[in-house]
Amino acid sequence: MKTIASPVLWLLCCSCCLRAESQAKTPPGPGNAQTLLSSQSDAEKTSRVEPLSIPLRLSMGSEELLRKFGKPKSDNRFFGGGLTYSEFRVMFNTQGTEIRSVTLQTPVRLACGIGPGDTLEKVRERFPGGRIVYGAYEVESGPYALSFLVAEGRVSTLTIRLSGERFEDAESRKKPDASRPAATAKSLAGQWLDPKNGQSLELVANGTYRTGVGGTGRFTVEGDRLVFTGALSAWDQGRATLSQPDVLEFYWTNAEGFKNYFAFLRVVEKPAK
Repeated sequence: MKTIASPVLWLLCCSCCLRAESQAKTPPGPGNAQTLLSSQSDAEKTSRVEPLSIPLRLSMGSEELLRKFGKPKSDNRFFGGGLTYSEFRVMFNTQGTEIRSVTLQTPVRLACGIGPGDTLEKVRERFPGGRIVYGAYEVESGPYALSFLVAEGRVSTLTIRLSGERFEDAESRKKPDASRPAATAKSLAGQWLDPKNGQSLELVANGTYRTGVGGTGRFTVEGDRLVFTGALSAWDQGRATLSQPDVLEFYWTNAEGFKNYFAFLRVVEKPAK
């Protein structure tokens, strides 16, 4: 008999993953092991940097970032500086519309799992071909220039800068993509996966869903927002954001003050050979 996990139990398991990454991760549901491996591989081919382990996208402008994260510890934009939060520091262009650099601090991780606290050896394995410059291991990965500041063999902070002109064309953020139809339950149907902890989610075209641990319910699509009933209603009252066509984010602070974040990536089916 298959055990159906309650929303509360699942939520507690997920929260523990966020608070301490060294704790055991919740495995994907039955039959999802191969999906996990293939989707992780696909995601890594796209980017080893994004999505980050927090809902910070490097294409954000300052106003969007402030709406997402709230009041910063310091705001020095008017003095040529940037915004500082406990988990990261970010610098913008003079108009505040584009991020020029982000410095990540513990416990923020890149999409590939690397971040502050890791050994230089581990970083070199994941990002080979770099060089040491004034105590930092510097290497490029796609559009990202990464600088891992190293102290006693471990990364203390990680700074992400542009290796090209920008992370994303500014005009494409100001104007909606008219060529892309609005999201619907049918267009979002399929397997989704959070590769950082193995949680899986299946969305069905009729507006129902099933989690990898057996939770079920319904969902509705309201622009770039999804609202879930049933098992996922325990996550920020079931509210999620479709931040990109293939990225579904849950982000909220619980009653105890702990921040919870999950980014589900769409699993792209590979054509049969």
